[in-house]
Amino acid sequence: MFDAPAYGPTFYPDRVPGDRPFALCYDCENRLPNGQYPVVRRLTLAPGLVVQQTFRWKTSPSTELTRCLQPKWMSGPALLVAPSLIKQICSDIEVSRFSLVPTSDHTATETQIKGVPPVHGFKLSSDKDTYYAGEGFPLRVLSTAASDQAPAKPDSCPALYLRERSPNGATRIDEVQPLAFKGCPQANLGHESGDWQSGFELNSGANSKWEGIGQHEFEVFALAGSTDEAQIRFLSSNVLTLQIADPTVIQRRWERAKGIGADITLDKETYRLGEDVPLHLAIEDFDAGVPLYSWDPLWDPCMVVGIEVQDAAGHALPVNERFPNSSICTGHGFGPRPFQKGMVVPLERKL
Repeated sequence: MFDAPAYGPTFYPDRVPGDRPFALCYDCENRLPNGQYPVVRRLTLAPGLVVQQTFRWKTSPSTELTRCLQPKWMSGPALLVAPSLIKQICSDIEVSRFSLVPTSDHTATETQIKGVPPVHGFKLSSDKDTYYAGEGFPLRVLSTAASDQAPAKPDSCPALYLRERSPNGATRIDEVQPLAFKGCPQANLGHESGDWQSGFELNSGANSKWEGIGQHEFEVFALAGSTDEAQIRFLSSNVLTLQIADPTVIQRRWERAKGIGADITLDKETYRLGEDVPLHLAIEDFDAGVPLYSWDPLWDPCMVVGIEVQDAAGHALPVNERFPNSSICTGHGFGPRPFQKGMVVPLERKL
């Protein structure tokens, strides 16, 4: 059920420094002289139909005194964290009523909403189809487009748009760059530079941009034209579906001492040289004689849990044979928190 146009976008920032915030004007075209709105019946959306709502504003100043704003992100039906896709705001924002797209043809409806259908030019993949909550992982992009559909400037650092849909329906689109690409100025530690032909990796946003146990959808887009065109055209990837699982349900093989249990579970027993090793760790207070505290049961920024790597002879690896086991200690200021007895506390790490 969709009622009056009470749902508008939120921008950040929402104002030019020193000015008032840009206001939302709901259904301005139908506003009565007394400032009220005519009575509108609720709109029922049946399965298979499409409802649309339009946000509109001026993108150039109407007077010399008008100061425009360039938002960094816009939230509404979806969270759009893509400054290059959001035109500058030079007026209040008009928000239309909800309306049904006037067609019964589902294909025509999709085209009417989305404009020109995207061209599939990428293959989006991941190492696994299931990850645990708290586990970080990249996504891999490989170009499959023909030469006349390939991304513009293939040797330059590409700007891509990653769409993620969570199990609760929340959707966001983020403007992202490769973790390591031959045309980008620098590469993230631990990632080899790639290109469109060999493929490259993107940050999936796990543990920072989205959450939730269940099925997540991912899709990548790249501009196929200009943002100044009437219809913005994209190259797109396949839709990649991944399952995010609950790490507390892993069958653990606890090692216990003084009432405290610890476990490390691996996805497999053999890894190739240079391959990341996900560590699914867990701690539980079974019957400790004293209270146990950690900086945070779900977040361990100060390395409260240490990890030692041993060689085949059981000797700890020296620092020059592995990345140092250290980190910058940051936190939220709440101080140590107690472990609850009987509660499994999972910690996801990557070796």
